[in-house]
Amino acid sequence: MNSKKPVVVDLFAGAGGLSLGFKRAGFKVAAHVEIDRWACETLKRNFKTSVVLQDDIEKLDPQELVEKVGKIDVVVGGPPCQGFSLVGKAKLRSLGVAHDKRNGLYKQFVRFVHTLNPRAFVMENVPSILSHHRGITASRIKQHFELLGYTVYILLLNAADYGVPQTRKRAFFVGIKNGAAEFKPPRQTCGVWRTVENAISDLPSLAAGEASSTVSNHVARNYGEMDLQIFTIMKQGMKYYQIPDKLKRYRTDAFKDKYRRLIAREPSWTVLAHLQKDGYMYIHPTQNRTITVREAARLQSFPDKFIFCGPMTQQFKQVGNAVPPLLARAVARSLLKTLVDPRATKQKLEIVATAKHVA
Repeated sequence: MNSKKPVVVDLFAGAGGLSLGFKRAGFKVAAHVEIDRWACETLKRNFKTSVVLQDDIEKLDPQELVEKVGKIDVVVGGPPCQGFSLVGKAKLRSLGVAHDKRNGLYKQFVRFVHTLNPRAFVMENVPSILSHHRGITASRIKQHFELLGYTVYILLLNAADYGVPQTRKRAFFVGIKNGAAEFKPPRQTCGVWRTVENAISDLPSLAAGEASSTVSNHVARNYGEMDLQIFTIMKQGMKYYQIPDKLKRYRTDAFKDKYRRLIAREPSWTVLAHLQKDGYMYIHPTQNRTITVREAARLQSFPDKFIFCGPMTQQFKQVGNAVPPLLARAVARSLLKTLVDPRATKQKLEIVATAKHVA
């Protein structure tokens, strides 16, 4: 077994959820490419030995990465997925837009894989990419990589099955160069799902507008009297349309879950970047406020020592857009076995692993 750690570069890196998972699985994360200023600051803060390139990937020459880090074994990344998501498509329709140019950014990932010629790649995206255009989009992506000489495995995994206290399904395209070895999808590591209570109950209690002096990124948003009144009467799991009519300020047909209180003894619903707007969909299960950046980060399985940089809105955006590190680690561990185990055999099969609830 080769003791040298495989070298990884992370494209569309965001705050580094994929990178952290791969690092903890035993890979050397050598470089990140990300266009967002504050996400780059977060990467620099938490991956001090890595190269961080703040650049538009469409204008970046892949050879620049080779010049900076040398031979690259694995390319990972999550091209922007809003155009493939169900929420994204609904928003585009409401704006009268038929096509989202972000849908084509996966081709930049393909371009880097083509030039860098890594031993393997992992591309992450929203689950609806698998059904986009009746499955044609996923088939086209798979064919792009097959033409480059990769055996491609398509996975659909639920983060809750890998220790993340959140029901969050994600799609992964995993490629192995020349079908050199068999890639086996990660086994579920969590027989009983972790809950919101498991994740955040030990953090210092805060009232709206308060900040913790002992835990980073643990600052509660401030709210007006009407919001606080609504928070007070909401029970766990309760949604906006269920509150008394006298407290409603929005149409219930369009904003049924405008407000929603988390359930302590269940996993969180999917943590979204929409948290940067107001956080009303993530009201703390027992405290009358919305969750903090640190609480959202814990629901994504980030450790407390991982610091998010920038204004609070940008911190929430980074957390919501991130791949949960524990989910990334599970995929990375399976890939590492493929890359370092000489007993692995060829197997040119597409494997679709559908995560199931474990009671």
